[in-house]
Amino acid sequence: MRLINTATLTLETFTSSTPPYAILSHTWQDDEVSMADMSAIHQSDNVKFAKIRGMCAEASRIGLGYAWVDTCCIDKSSSAELSEAINSMFEWYRAADICFCLLSDFQPGASLDQDLEKCRWFTRGWTLQELIAPDILVFFDSSWTARGSIRYCEDAYETDLSGQISDITGIPLSVLSAVSTLQSTPAVEIMSWASMRITTRIEDHAYSLLGLLDVNLPLLYGERSKAFTRLQEEVLRRRGDLSLLAWAPPRSGPDVGQVRDTRYYHLTAAGPAPVRSKFQRARSEAVLMNRSLRNGAFD
Repeated sequence: MRLINTATLTLETFTSSTPPYAILSHTWQDDEVSMADMSAIHQSDNVKFAKIRGMCAEASRIGLGYAWVDTCCIDKSSSAELSEAINSMFEWYRAADICFCLLSDFQPGASLDQDLEKCRWFTRGWTLQELIAPDILVFFDSSWTARGSIRYCEDAYETDLSGQISDITGIPLSVLSAVSTLQSTPAVEIMSWASMRITTRIEDHAYSLLGLLDVNLPLLYGERSKAFTRLQEEVLRRRGDLSLLAWAPPRSGPDVGQVRDTRYYHLTAAGPAPVRSKFQRARSEAVLMNRSLRNGAFD
């Protein structure tokens, strides 16, 4: 595992035990820093490095000597390293001392109540596991000002966003409070949380769920929706979780393409979008009720 030294801003490799580190959750933008770019970080004041510098500064401020950022800590030219990283990603977020979530489209002064749910971070497939896996998750606006946290309340991170994020994502507070509850959560419910999220590559609909479903798969980019089929087959094999069969094929809209044949449905879904079963309706009703209670509608 490669980590960034927060004092020297250089990459260091750890083959066995790793030192305490902070980890970044974010949405990718056009000009992210790659591993190759890191050699020039001291020769440039380019805005391109602002995210790395901000991450390391915040980690150093709370006493952590190392940080991990997916854009520059993985050699993506190596298919073997990329496969290992994706299969290990959930555990890396789980093992981090703290996770910093940088909301690049959440401006300073923006309202938590009105603007937080509009952030792109809540629409991306990979950020689902980054929300659930870490012990501590702190949210920052685009200027690296802490705006709140879940599973942690202290100092500048004291605003608890758990209830609001549960409403936005449909993930129960019990899961946001303790990742251990994933073990008793039906696989189809976990997939329903991902059903409204998008990934750049079709295969990543499946690969981004590996850690959440506690399975491992070899990566085969180019297999398209077959990756999601392989994911479900592995979940059935390892967990025997028949909840995967409780999916509803879409009858209209862009998700129709995720059903292989409109006359004959397979036992498993071809992607996360058709997994909009009973959990979708339950989620909507729960969100409305929670918001009404917080707003005093029943006082």
